[in-house]
Formats: sequence, C-alpha cells, structure tokens
Amino acid sequence: MNNIKLKNGNGGFNKSIAFIFFVLIAIGGIALSIDSSSAAQVVHVNDTSSNSDIQNIINGLSDGDTLFFDDGIFENIGLIINKSITITASSNALIKAIVDNSTLNPTDISKYGIDRAAAFYFVNGSSNSSIYGLNITSMPGFDYLTNSSATSKNALIYALRNTNNVSIHDNTLNNSAWGIYLAMTTGATTMSIYNNVVTNMSDTGIINFGSGAAIINNNTISNVGRHGIDVRHGSSANTTVSNNTIINASEGIYTMHSGGHIFVNNTIINTTLSAITAYGAFDVLIQNNSMKNGIIGILLASTYRNITLEGNNFTYSSKSTSPSFGYNLVTADSSTSNSNVNGTYSDSSQTPAQISINSSYEKTTIKNGQNVRYTVAVSNIGKGAGSNITIANILPAGVSPDSVIISSGSFSNGVWTIDSLSSNSNAILVFYAKPSKAGTFVNTINATYNDNLNKGNSWVDLNGTKTTLTVDKDIKVSSSNTFSASKVRKANYFYITTQIKNTGLDNSSKITSKISTTKGLKIAAVSKSSYASYNKNSKTWTVKSVPSKKTITLKMKVKTVSKGTQKVKVTTNGNSQTKSVKVV
Repeated sequence: MNNIKLKNGNGGFNKSIAFIFFVLIAIGGIALSIDSSSAAQVVHVNDTSSNSDIQNIINGLSDGDTLFFDDGIFENIGLIINKSITITASSNALIKAIVDNSTLNPTDISKYGIDRAAAFYFVNGSSNSSIYGLNITSMPGFDYLTNSSATSKNALIYALRNTNNVSIHDNTLNNSAWGIYLAMTTGATTMSIYNNVVTNMSDTGIINFGSGAAIINNNTISNVGRHGIDVRHGSSANTTVSNNTIINASEGIYTMHSGGHIFVNNTIINTTLSAITAYGAFDVLIQNNSMKNGIIGILLASTYRNITLEGNNFTYSSKSTSPSFGYNLVTADSSTSNSNVNGTYSDSSQTPAQISINSSYEKTTIKNGQNVRYTVAVSNIGKGAGSNITIANILPAGVSPDSVIISSGSFSNGVWTIDSLSSNSNAILVFYAKPSKAGTFVNTINATYNDNLNKGNSWVDLNGTKTTLTVDKDIKVSSSNTFSASKVRKANYFYITTQIKNTGLDNSSKITSKISTTKGLKIAAVSKSSYASYNKNSKTWTVKSVPSKKTITLKMKVKTVSKGTQKVKVTTNGNSQTKSVKVV
C-alpha cells in the first residue's frame, strides 16, 4: 500500500474497514466449514498424555481434524503443527509450555528452523489452521519478571515461515517473553490474530516479524517489558492493527522498517516511552487511537516517511517526577543512519503552534556598575495558537532586571508568562540588565508551552538562544605622595607618605610602589601594613590588592646623611612623582 491517505467519509478508509471485516468473516467461515465437515474428526487428549503422546496423535491427524484438550494440566508442551487442523480446549485445561526447545526432536528443529521454546509451532503445511480457547503459560523455570527479553526468546504460540491464513483467537496467554510470534510467515493470505488476552510478557505481546499481511484485532495486552504489538521488517505490507487495548508497556504499538500498515481505534494506556512508534516506517495510517497516561503519544524516528495522522487523542496525568507533562507528537533522527533522516508526515486534523525564542544584549561587554539593554523576542511560526507559555531562566544568577517593558503577558520574579500567542505573532520583553559583579554570564532561556495539538494536551519545552555578557572589573586606582618637610637638617629625619586609593567597584590586582633616592638620603624604617609588604633591597612596596572603595597608606622614615638638594622618586602603579628635599 503506497502513499496511504485514508480520510473519513466515503473515501478509501471505509472501504479498507469493510475489507477487514470481510476477511474476518471469511476466516470465520473457513473455520466453521472445517468443524462441520463430515469427514473431520475431533480427537480428545487428557493430562495423562505426554507431549510425545500428543505429538504422535497430531502426526496421525488429517487436514480438517480437531485436537481437543480435555480438563487438566498439560505440562512440558511443545507441539509441532504441520497440517491444517483446529486446536481448542476445555475452559478447565491449562497448557504449560516448554522453556527449552532442546527437548524437541533435533531433526524437527533443523527442518523447520526452530530457534526458541514454544507451546505450539505452526510450520510448513499448517496453513488454514486455527487455535482458539486455550489457556497457555510457561513451565516453572520461566518468570517474566526475571527472564528479560535479552536472556530469553521463549514464546507461547509460534508461527514460522511458509505458513499463512492461520487464525489465532480467543486464547489466554500468560508469562513468557513473547505471547504470539509470527516469523516470516510470508504467505499470500492474511494471518488473523484476534480476541486474545496476553499478559505478563518480558518482551512483546504480539509480534509480526518480517511477515506478510495480518489482521491483529481486538486483543487485550497488558504488562509487557517492551512492546504491546510489534510489526517490523516486512517486505510485504498491509498489516492492520485495530481495536486493541494495550496497558503497561514501554511502547504500545511499534513498527520498524516496514510499511503499508493501518493502526486504527486502539486504546493504549500507561506507556513509559511512547504509545505508538514508527521507526524507519513508511506509508502508515495512524488513526483514531486513544493514548492515555504516557510521556509521548506518537514517536516518529529515523527514516520514516509518508506517515498520516488523523483524529488521534492523547491525554496524560500529571506526575511528580520529571517530565510532569507529555508530548503528543515527537520526531527524532537516527544518529546511526547514513541516509536521509528528514522524515515526512501529515496530520490533517491538527494545527499546532510552534514557538521560538531569541534573546540578545545591546552590548556584550560592559563595565561593572553599568546596565545594558536586554531583549527577549517570542515568536509563533506555527499554524495554531500557543497557550500557557512560560519563559524562565531569562537572566543568569547575579544579573537583575530593571525598567521592564513587555508587549504581552506578565513578568514576575524573573518569569515571563503569556496566556496565548496566535499564529504568526510575536511578543517582546525589554529591560535593562544590571550585573551585581564583574565576570562572564552565560545563559540559555528555557520555556514550556501548550501547542494545542490534539485538543490542547500536548506540552512542548524548548531552549532559546545562548547569550553571553562579559562584565569587566571597575577598578579606579590613584596615588599621591606627601613629604613631612621640604627642608631638613643633616642627620635628622623626615617622612614620606604614599596613599593608594581605589574608588572603583572591584578590588584591584597587585600594585607596586618603588622608592628611589639620591645618595644623601637613607630609608631608616617603614610602617607596617596588612595590605602590603616592603622589600628593603629593591626599596619596593608590593600591595596585594586595593579593595573597592578603600585607601591604603604606606609610610617611610627617611634619614638625611649628606647636605644639599636631595631627590626622591616614587613610582606607583606605573605613575612616577619626583620631589626634592633640601638638607642643611
């Protein structure tokens, strides 16, 4: 089926549904004719019969015959069906499947390509068979809670290659890795799986692996480790999955690398990843499905193409764990794919919003103490209105807003909320960003909004542009030097006082103050300072830092040793000042 575009009304979809019911009725008619044939026989088996005894009975049956399990518990069952028969049972019969296929005849294992344990194997020659009304579980030794899909391939009903038109219905299947496994059953006639109850599977409830056409209808599947229903790797097409109920799975319905399928009117509840996943699938119609209590409604991934979505409904319950909201539709690419990963899909019933955020500073570098204008623009480029838009993390810690102006919504405590933003509309927030200190401030806005997909139940989160603001330090250092006297007697003393002041907002880095004198002067002593140290050899003060809004005072006692005009040069922070002292 190529380019499926089924619509409501008198189009192809109603015809497809009619065809489905026709096939179901036809299959039922085939089963009825077999049961009522005068040549057919019904052979009963009881729980005193071993698996080998029952296999010998099956080997003696003819096409059209019926095998009936009477009341009782049948253990270690692994039966190979290679003819067209009906298998059914008393409501008080319990079938316990083998958990190790090594108990089978090695010749049969090789002949039919059996690769896993199962209760019933439908192999070449079993076309047009049916199995219904059975209660099947695994023998002790398999527990779906501890035997993960990675460690077990067990199934309960297994249809292998070269079988077709097998009807599997009204069975109760419990405790295995797979409930029903269709493997490469590439016949021309539809496989029919309906009205089964499948519970407690470590992997998948029903899988159609590389098989041809199948109808999987009205089954109830619960408590599975991975997929409720899995359709994958089909070279043929036209698998219809309809009216099934799936509860508690990782992914409810999963299709992979196959196409031409219809997923319609299914109810999927409590999925930990997605209700429906199409991975590398194509030409698939997903219509009128009800998806509840999950994170993702529909997940489209890898090289998907031509996926048609119509009338699906996704609801979710708030959770205390993250994320506390759901996504109706998520698209994803495969990092391992070498081919085109830009998938295509259409959803004629939806007009979702698509919100984008951009933010920028007027200048990206300022000095501490300055403000800078900051603009946040929110745009809706989608076809529908977005609602309940919440934009947070607008500014990084250490930066506060001042003089806020907004075109829509409200701004409080650093969060901007917009009730609604229509298609092709914008909203703008402008304020002056005020840093509290120097440094580099990197920030990415994040937001959540309701894109109004599927009746307003789809929440989206996104990140805006990354912004960087560099705030340089505000350091304003000045120095002055004073002498206690300009005329001093020989062998007396005078004082030189150096003051270093920082009027800026940030502490300075290291500062040096060097003293140079003529030979007629000698530094006799220096004051003590918690901010600076003095090296008498180089006659240099080293100031570790001048704190913001502080003044540091450095004092030296100088002795006059020669008469005449003596000079003193003080070089502080690269700035020099020279003064003279007359010694008499």
